Amino acid sequence: MNKQGLNRYEYSKILKFIDSILVPPEKIREQVLFSLANIFGYNLCTFWLADSKKRLFSPMTFSVHPSIMDAYENKYYSYDPFYPPNLPKRLINNNAIHLQDITDEEAYKENKYYKDILSTYKYLYKTIVLYKNQGKVIGCSSLLRSTNSKNFNHNDLNILDTLAKFISRALANALLQKDINYQNRFFQCLGNHSAVGLIVFDKYFKIHYYNPAALEFCAHLTPSNKKFLNPIEGFINAFLIGNKDTWKLGMNATISSASLNKFFIQIVLNVEHDNQYYLVYIYPKNLPNEKNNKNRVNYVPKLTPREQEILDLVIKGLSNQEIANELFITVATTKSHIQNIFKKLDVTNRTSLCYKINSIAQENFLA
Repeated sequence: MNKQGLNRYEYSKILKFIDSILVPPEKIREQVLFSLANIFGYNLCTFWLADSKKRLFSPMTFSVHPSIMDAYENKYYSYDPFYPPNLPKRLINNNAIHLQDITDEEAYKENKYYKDILSTYKYLYKTIVLYKNQGKVIGCSSLLRSTNSKNFNHNDLNILDTLAKFISRALANALLQKDINYQNRFFQCLGNHSAVGLIVFDKYFKIHYYNPAALEFCAHLTPSNKKFLNPIEGFINAFLIGNKDTWKLGMNATISSASLNKFFIQIVLNVEHDNQYYLVYIYPKNLPNEKNNKNRVNYVPKLTPREQEILDLVIKGLSNQEIANELFITVATTKSHIQNIFKKLDVTNRTSLCYKINSIAQENFLA
C-alpha cells in the first residue's frame, strides 16, 4: 500500500501512538483501543484475539454497544465478510482491509449481519486491521463509522497498515509473556501437589524452585552436622557440588539418609541458549506403587474401610475431585475423610502421608 500520502503531522501521531503502547503486557489491548480513539479519532473499535484457525475470541471494545458484541459472538460472526476465516485468500496477507476490498457498499447493505445488527446503529463503514506473528493471525481490530461520518479513506488505511506492525509485535510479546506466566503457574501448581520431590537449579547452583516434597525429603538427606539455610541447599552441597563430574552428565542414583532410608535421585539437564538449568527428581525408593496399593488395608489398621479406600486413591495421586468422582461422593466429603486420615496418621499433607505410609509398609514388611 502506498504511504506517500502521510504527512509529517500524521507520522508524529504514529510515533506518539507507538510510545503510548509501551505498557505492561496485560494492558496492551486496552491501551491500543484507547490510543486509537484519542490519537487518531477511531472512536468505535474492538480488539479481538484469534486462535490457530483465525477464529476470534475474548473481545475488548471502545464505545461499541454491548448488544452488538453479544449478537456477533453468538451468531452473526458467520455472516460478517470481515471475519478472518471468511476473508478472501487474496486479502489475508494485508494488514488493513477496507470494505471496498471485499465488496461494494450496496451488496454490503444486503448482508444479514449489517441488516439485522449494524443498520440499527447506522454503522455502515467498517475496516479491519489484522495483527500477525510469523505470518499467522493472532488478533484483529474492527473499526466502525456511522453513515453520518465519512468513510475510511486510503489515508486511514495507510495509517492503520503502519500501526498494525507495531501492534502485532506488542501483542505477540504480550501473548508470549502470558503463556510463560501460565506455564510457570501450572508447573508450580503441579509441583506443589506432587508426591515426588522437584528441584530446579542452574549451573551456578542457584536454586530457582523446589516443592514441599523436595523440602521434606532433603531434610532427611542433609547432614545433621552442617548448618544450611534450608535442606535443599544442604542436599545440593552434600551430594552435587562435590560430585560435578558425575551429575553433570545426568545422574541416576540411590542414596541413603542418616536413618538409612533410601532415596532415588535423577537429574535432567535442560539447556536454553546460554542458560543451563537442572531438574532434580527425588523420592523414596520404596514409595508405594500400584501393586502394593491393594494391600494397603493391612498396613493401616487405624482407618475405617472408607478411609482406607480413599487412602488407596490418594497414594495413586488422584485429586480430591477425581477421588469424589471415583467413589461417587462429594468433594467436601472427600476432604473430610482425608483430614481424618491426616489426624489418625499424625501428618499435615499428602507428601507426609505418602512418606508415612511407606514407613508403615516397611515396618510391616520387616516385622
